[in-house]
Amino acid sequence: MIIKKTAIICFLSILLVVITGNVAAQTEGNETPVTMGESDQNDPAIYADTIVWTDWSTANNSSDELIVWNADIYMYNTSLGEEVQITSNESVQIGPSIYEDRIVWTDIRNGNADIYMYNITSGEETQLTDNESDQWYPAIHGDRVVWEDIRNGNADIYMYNITSGEEIQITSNESLQIDPVIYGDIITWTDTRNANIPEDDPDLKLQDLLRSNVDIYMYNLSSGEETQVTTNESWQEGPAIHGDRIVWTDMRNANLTPDDWMQWNVDIYMYNLTSGEETQVTTDESNQLLPAIYGDRIVWEDYRNHAASSTDMNTTLVMQWNSDIYSYNISSQEEEQITSDPFPQEYPAIYEDTVVWVDMRSGYFDIYMIDLAGET
Repeated sequence: MIIKKTAIICFLSILLVVITGNVAAQTEGNETPVTMGESDQNDPAIYADTIVWTDWSTANNSSDELIVWNADIYMYNTSLGEEVQITSNESVQIGPSIYEDRIVWTDIRNGNADIYMYNITSGEETQLTDNESDQWYPAIHGDRVVWEDIRNGNADIYMYNITSGEEIQITSNESLQIDPVIYGDIITWTDTRNANIPEDDPDLKLQDLLRSNVDIYMYNLSSGEETQVTTNESWQEGPAIHGDRIVWTDMRNANLTPDDWMQWNVDIYMYNLTSGEETQVTTDESNQLLPAIYGDRIVWEDYRNHAASSTDMNTTLVMQWNSDIYSYNISSQEEEQITSDPFPQEYPAIYEDTVVWVDMRSGYFDIYMIDLAGET
């Protein structure tokens, strides 16, 4: 069981309801499992020596109602080797984000989706939103938390200032603004205001929808200025930000003709806020998705090595392809393959030299990590 917070499939569920470049070197290092058990863990995020994730070890998914499934937020301290259960409410808590000693997540204990926060130092849990509509997928940096909010009948971006206790609406356009992330004064998100979304059509194919013009936007909290980051008339989604660089999943080079989505040629692009320069990061003619960035390093989910990885029909269907985690050093322009296991590795997150991801080699969704500096 896995819930994707930043992916083409996630975005589509909302909308519908929604020759090789540089040869990659193989990273030397030990991949370490953070979780191992007969249940699923996903949505990893990392800050310093703390990894957080969504954990389904106590889930009861026999009901059709998500609210009673019982997913929790867990934490692992890599320095202490200690795992801690953060939430114990018997409903769904998913999609954690972490900054310093604060963890935020989406929580469905009240019958709608709210944003909650936990302070690791004080042990205090706080409900940040109490609007009776849904608030989803928070991100945190400093004392600011951003999320996508449905209270106006469409998805908008909202922000909460932990210090002042003030909630602010960031976007008001009557289209969808989702996938918010924040770094310092900059909030960036996926925006459909320029999209030509096809009307309801029973014969509508996924490829038809992905030909729409979806963009990356940003908002500067200091200047109050909103800026369109991407202007290419194709699909860009799922931004990540660190420092003055924004990265995202980009479909401008995609070939949407094949029914096999792994043949579409999806790329990672980057925008430098200081120089105003846009750069294509990946050129391999397979799919590269879900980038994360820290400093000079970008990591992503890569399908260039995909192939049927299991002939056992009793094995879960999600293991019928091979995705790997790759890395790109912006300064050296060097690309590296992080994982080589023949089962899927997905949804990477990064802090300094440590990369974490969701790994399916055991038959369940586990969290793995690697220290690219050579120590795990």
